[in-house]
Amino acid sequence: MLLVQAILVFSLLFIRGTYSEVVSCNHKTPVCQCTTASDEVCEFNFDIEMLQTFTRYLLDEDEDSRGTAGSVWHINNGEWELVDPTDTLCGNSIRSEKSKRCTQPFGVDGYTFRSFIAVNGRIPGPTLIVTEGQLVKVNVINRLASESVSVHWHGMHQRNSNWMDGVEHITQCGIPPGASFTYIFKAEPSGTHWYHSHSGAQRTDGLFGALIVKEKEQGNAQYTAFLNKLNDMNINNYDDEKPGDHTLTLLDWQESSSLDLFTQIHSSIRYFEVDRASDLSGSGAGSTYSSDGAEIGPVPYWSGLINGRGRHNSVDYTNSILSEFKVTARQNYRFRLIGAQSLYAYRFSI
Repeated sequence: MLLVQAILVFSLLFIRGTYSEVVSCNHKTPVCQCTTASDEVCEFNFDIEMLQTFTRYLLDEDEDSRGTAGSVWHINNGEWELVDPTDTLCGNSIRSEKSKRCTQPFGVDGYTFRSFIAVNGRIPGPTLIVTEGQLVKVNVINRLASESVSVHWHGMHQRNSNWMDGVEHITQCGIPPGASFTYIFKAEPSGTHWYHSHSGAQRTDGLFGALIVKEKEQGNAQYTAFLNKLNDMNINNYDDEKPGDHTLTLLDWQESSSLDLFTQIHSSIRYFEVDRASDLSGSGAGSTYSSDGAEIGPVPYWSGLINGRGRHNSVDYTNSILSEFKVTARQNYRFRLIGAQSLYAYRFSI
């Protein structure tokens, strides 16, 4: 225990004497990239809170956190419109001057009105981009009303820093509501990684995001091997200058919160539509099955998301807002895929 404390104190002293770049990472920034050298500290701030889909929130004066006032919007022909025209909290247009005082709404699958867990006002949380070997510092504030949280850095080896792995009840106590915790770890190895909650099933409610560790190009055997493999495939160059532009997180979105689903499944009552309890015949709506009849999920499939956006089967494409990825013809690109699903495996193609 004393050795662990000594290492932690040494790490903090090291950080205190080293230049640290604090990357601005709020509701307007889906990608947060560190621009400092790999031997310098990169610092991020995470604000975790519960928000509602299809809702815009009035910004506090500091413009980094949401106030308690919100207005509900919906999608009509690909454009956001107010549900209640008399509600002028955020103006009556998504592009109005008054609208700048508010956050942007998240339609998610274009259909489901429910709560979700946001990281810095977003679902999924912002994509973090650092360099291999860089010391990363993430300050986490838990603004949830009644749940503790922890953040696991999936793929990080955490050599000599296992207490920063972010697994509640194993490597740390959960971060209580209203409290904060600072994660400090070395970004190793390079590659496509992600972060997510390791408290209950919060990940499926939105507490996750991409973590991209860029390769050190000089003297990096792994990076050289990667380039050689591309050459073998006749790919002599590719665009990876902005990895955040071509990083995809996949999620299976549910109709209700993870706590509700967990209770239903583990109480053996399966899944029923709202207000159906009076005319149940004794069996639930059933599981989800693949085309060959294999059971692949204990609840009916609802919808799928790419970077927090998707289209429920009940919604027309004209009333959907999907994720976009821009490419140029005859140019090679590196697309990074992260499967954040809780139940279903996805087949992805371009």
